[in-house]
Amino acid sequence: IRDRKDPRRKKGNHCTIPLFPEAIEIIKRQAQTGEYIFPYKASSIGAAWQRMCKEQNIKDLHYHDLRAEGACQLFERGLNIVEISKITGHRDINVLNNIYLRVGVESLHKKN
Repeated sequence: IRDRKDPRRKKGNHCTIPLFPEAIEIIKRQAQTGEYIFPYKASSIGAAWQRMCKEQNIKDLHYHDLRAEGACQLFERGLNIVEISKITGHRDINVLNNIYLRVGVESLHKKN
């Protein structure tokens, strides 16, 4: 990911994240039209999200909520919290655990 969003850094925040085989297949199917796999305009994404929520009569659902849902699904697929933090971009694992996953160390021990 080039210049991944980070409130502390404006540019040069590049990173590599692991991908599931399904994601790699989606990337391979994309038309090669430029240097980006998924070209986009940030304002277009926000506008499309608001339009979709309005069309579906969905209230109080924010685009950022998808990040929490994605983190939970990664956890359900068996990834550990360190792997999930690399994908979601959380540098502080406590934030990821307490706000997104809401999984305490105690509950992890109960599973094992």
